[in-house]
Amino acid sequence: PPAVAEDKLVAGMHAFTDMAKSKVRNRARTMAQLIGLDLSAGHFPANGLASAPQVQDLAFSYIADFFEQTAAQSDIVVISFEDLHWADAGSLELIDYLGQVISRLPMLVLGLTRPSLFSARVHTGLLTATHKHQTFTSLTDLVLELRALTKEASQQLVIEILRKLPDIPADLSELIVSRADGNPFYVEELIKVLIEDGVIITGEQQWQVRRNQLPEVRIPPHITGVLQARLDRLSSLEQATLQRAAVMGRVFWDTAVIYMNQLADEPISASDTISALHALEKREMLFPRQKTVFAGAQTYIFKHAILQKVAYESVLLRERPFYHNQVADWLSEQSGERISEYASIIARHYEMAGERIPAAELYEIAAMRAQDTFKPAVATDYYCKSLSLLSEKTTYAEAQLRLQDRLGDLLRMQGRFVEAAQTYMTMRYTALDDGDLVSQGNAWLGLATVQREQGSYKNMLSSASEADQIAWLVNAEEVVVNGQLLKAEAYLRLREPDLALTAAAKALQMSDRVEKPDVRVRCLSMLCAIYIEIGQEENTRQYLQMLDDHIVLLESGTIFTDAADMDRAIAFTKHQLGFLNNKFGRYEKAAFYLLSALKLYRGVDDQKSVSKTLYTLGETVRLRGNPEKAIPLYRQALAVTDATGHKYDTMFFRTHLGAALNSEKQYEMAEKELRRVVSMAENVGMVVKWYKLSEAYAYLTMAYLGQNKVNSALASGLRTLELAKEQTDPKLLANAWRVFGAVLGKLPSGRLPFALEDAFYKPEDCFAESLKLLKQIDSVYDYGRREQLLTLWAWGQYEMTEGRLERGREMIQEAEQLASEIDLRMPK
Repeated sequence: PPAVAEDKLVAGMHAFTDMAKSKVRNRARTMAQLIGLDLSAGHFPANGLASAPQVQDLAFSYIADFFEQTAAQSDIVVISFEDLHWADAGSLELIDYLGQVISRLPMLVLGLTRPSLFSARVHTGLLTATHKHQTFTSLTDLVLELRALTKEASQQLVIEILRKLPDIPADLSELIVSRADGNPFYVEELIKVLIEDGVIITGEQQWQVRRNQLPEVRIPPHITGVLQARLDRLSSLEQATLQRAAVMGRVFWDTAVIYMNQLADEPISASDTISALHALEKREMLFPRQKTVFAGAQTYIFKHAILQKVAYESVLLRERPFYHNQVADWLSEQSGERISEYASIIARHYEMAGERIPAAELYEIAAMRAQDTFKPAVATDYYCKSLSLLSEKTTYAEAQLRLQDRLGDLLRMQGRFVEAAQTYMTMRYTALDDGDLVSQGNAWLGLATVQREQGSYKNMLSSASEADQIAWLVNAEEVVVNGQLLKAEAYLRLREPDLALTAAAKALQMSDRVEKPDVRVRCLSMLCAIYIEIGQEENTRQYLQMLDDHIVLLESGTIFTDAADMDRAIAFTKHQLGFLNNKFGRYEKAAFYLLSALKLYRGVDDQKSVSKTLYTLGETVRLRGNPEKAIPLYRQALAVTDATGHKYDTMFFRTHLGAALNSEKQYEMAEKELRRVVSMAENVGMVVKWYKLSEAYAYLTMAYLGQNKVNSALASGLRTLELAKEQTDPKLLANAWRVFGAVLGKLPSGRLPFALEDAFYKPEDCFAESLKLLKQIDSVYDYGRREQLLTLWAWGQYEMTEGRLERGREMIQEAEQLASEIDLRMPK
């Protein structure tokens, strides 16, 4: 039970410290979250602001402090990690962090791993590390690569193991060394085979060799053969016990083996099972562990993973499903309230037993737990396993639809649009076969959201319309409202504002029938955004006020009984107000709402919303003309998102972090961030297309220009224009022309005018095209004028460099006037 697990952890830690037990307990609860232990509420700073990175940082510091106190009581502390190649990224970060601690303590961190660890870390970007954890890179200087033993080293190992022989026959030594081929494990196991065959006779003081039997010894050519030979020499009791233990895995428990032996056709008593385990321990096939996770059970581990595998392979195929089923039942019983912690292990055993339904159910539990502990890739894998097990079970369509809906959302969150779209299409067919119209509608909605992120607005409109039409048939109000909202957004992007208003108004009209307060907020926000875009200031202010009024209603406490739900709803409304005020150009008002929302989201530990609010606050500061203050906000948002695994959000965050870094003339860093965005967005197997890609390329172009990489800037600028022309947004195209004008301004005069499609362009032509588009924007907020001043400023700078000083000063003065009117800082 969780309480027992907590008490064990607290007792273990308290034994090494003089700290008050209550304080140790608080620390243990925080540390437990790193490994997914579901203990009682964690201990966080007094202000209650505990984001995922804060929890990790706090837990890391507690662990480091624990080892510091342990080291203070010992001459030296050794921390040993086995099989690091199986460790997740979070565990590797902890080792990096501990590397900082050992530099000042009598402490040795020893890790055993396969070489694949290093290639995996390079691939994920962890080996080169972040600014926060760079130690692992330096530790690679202390890597000891364990190569095959030389012949001399193998002979020395034989001498060490057979040291009780008065004389080691040369032919015996040669036999062992030649067959082992430098593998020390082979050497050890081969000698054990010779002992068990009676070729080598062991004794207390001295061993003997039966020289006459050496020619008759048949040595298997591979380590698996040697191990199999050892298994063949076991008694039937020992062999059956070892085989059933191997079904559990390399780590197993004595009470589980007792349970399995008692269920055998020829039952084996508990005392006989324990005797068999002791005999196997004496043969050094397995070893007991001091710690156990199940009360009353002794934990054992096979000496080597290969031995466990060979033992498992020796189990008859027809018997394996029965044994796996027994293991799954035993683990389910032992796990009790903590079954979610072992759900994936139990599910695998049920799967191996052919019990598809309980396996699918447990994989779903494991997936949900992985999501709760911010491991979306792991959760995705478990959802896929669950769906695969149910694929031929038509009677479980409801479960399939639930899993498909969750999986689609999870894939979209990771920026895996191709897989998300495929999942929603499969969901639609599943719902169609089952006659579930509501799920059909939700599948169309999911597909529409993917198409929105890809900038496929016509397809988005089509999918949202399908959802809307289906939902009307069964009066599924929530699906109808969401469908209308997506239609409104699609119409707005397609430059059909009247149709957008109609769809958003329909959504608002029905929102009161949906028992979710955020639905009404989203409807009001959509109407407000439309009015901002089409330049109707009075209506914009009206809907902003309605959102303010909604906060008053939420704060009255008449909608929610749970305080956390109320805070979450208020935070969402305030975030929307911050976002809309950014669009409206009221940055101080936006900051007021966003800071309040941030505090509330942190209070309810909503990490995804924390990161988005930090990002929106960064946008507030950057748009206001303070990029240097925006940079840390973007970085904080990225830190939270990296911890929670929401990869898609990082594309937005890095894009505008790149913009802010450009403004601060940190061009090399900007290029690094923006290239990561472009690489992910142009991954055809993952994203295909992203609606913000033109903007990312525009900032990348400026980063290249800042470093005087003119050819790279030209290629990037052309790509910016190409992508902007594919969109229907004049703001993107205006931005693209301004950037391209800056690029042409860096080209030698001999390359101008520049041929583009059927026309020729000089820098001033591009700037003029940008201004023309910006003056056509009817938005009530200051976007048009803000972008105009940026274009005027860039154009003025170009004119100055060309020696047309008066013309350049006029443009820069005009830009400064605009900046003064809308209370913005000029670019540096």
